[in-house]
Order: sequence, then C-alpha cells, then structure tokens
Amino acid sequence: MQFRTQVCLNIQSPATYHQVLVCSIHRIITQNRLPWWPQVTMLYNKAPELRDLFIKTLNCVTQGYMSHTPLRMISSFTLRDRVNPLRLRTSGSEEGGFQKNLLLCIVRLINADPLLMLHNQGKPGHEIQSATLELINGLVSLVHQPTMPDVAAEAMEALLTLHHPDKIELWNPESPINTFWDISSQVCDMWQTCSLYVVCTLK
Repeated sequence: MQFRTQVCLNIQSPATYHQVLVCSIHRIITQNRLPWWPQVTMLYNKAPELRDLFIKTLNCVTQGYMSHTPLRMISSFTLRDRVNPLRLRTSGSEEGGFQKNLLLCIVRLINADPLLMLHNQGKPGHEIQSATLELINGLVSLVHQPTMPDVAAEAMEALLTLHHPDKIELWNPESPINTFWDISSQVCDMWQTCSLYVVCTLK
C-alpha cells in the first residue's frame, strides 16, 4: 500500500492517480468502515505530500499572478501586488474541469480529517507554521472565487474546521498562541485584499 500511495502522491503522476487516491481516502473516512480497509492514520505522515498536491492543484485551476507565485510568499506582498486576481481558466477544456473537481475533493478531505494536512511530526516549529500559513492562505484564496461556488463553500468550511481549538494547537505545537495571532493577522490582511478585489470586479 505504501508504494501505491507514494506513486499516487507523486506530483509528476497523472491527475487521475491523484483523484483516485483522494476519493479513496475520503471514502475511508466518511463511510461505514469495512474490516479490510486500512486505517487513515497510516497516511498522516504523508501530510507534506498532500499539502503539495493541494497547492499544485490550486495553481493548475487558477492562473494569473498568483499561479506563478508560491503561496508561502503571500504574506510579503504589498496591497498593489496582491490585487492581481485569481482567475479560473477559461479554456473550457476537460483537463480544467477535472482539476477543478480534484481541488474540490482535496478541500473536502481537509474537512473530513484535518490531520491529513496538519500532521508534521518531527519538523521544527517554524517549518510547521510556514506550512500551516500556506495551507490557510490557499483556502482563503478559494473562498473569494465567485466562479467556483461549490469549492468556495467547501473552503469556508475547511477554514472553520482548521480554527477549532484542538486544531489551532497543531498550527505550531511549539508556540500555538503566538502562531495563532501571527497567522490570523496575515490571513485577515489577505482576506481584506481579496474582498476588495471582488467588490471592485462586481461594480
């Protein structure tokens, strides 16, 4: 199972592999368990790969300035830099639709078991905090996607899930309170910027 999981999580693998894996994990979590099903806890150590898959898929679905800039750099942008929009690809290709559906499945997976994205055993606190910020910034950017209401609604639910007190402690176990205030302040700044852009485009 470990080998097959590693192949399916490889960023270079076909998107179909990613879809099968994500949907299978979601089914294991949400449906009545069968005796021969593996424990989802076996995949917690794959959290870095799952986060990478989330960011890669997010960037595939969106384009413009953000699709070429790592989300971990968002906190350093100026207001003028960040008003560049996240736009849904307009090619209408099957690939775009498939990637969008994959993105929705990954966000649903965050809702089903946040530990699949937050597990960082053995990593230093600053790396854990950086990974958490990248994940949350990605979800915030999806909330402000009027062209994908289903993904936006699921992303909002995922953000609420990640803000449960027991999950906040995992944002950086070495310094959970300071990390909470640090990430929240940066996310609020990004939220205001995205909201400003959406309001301007709707005028």
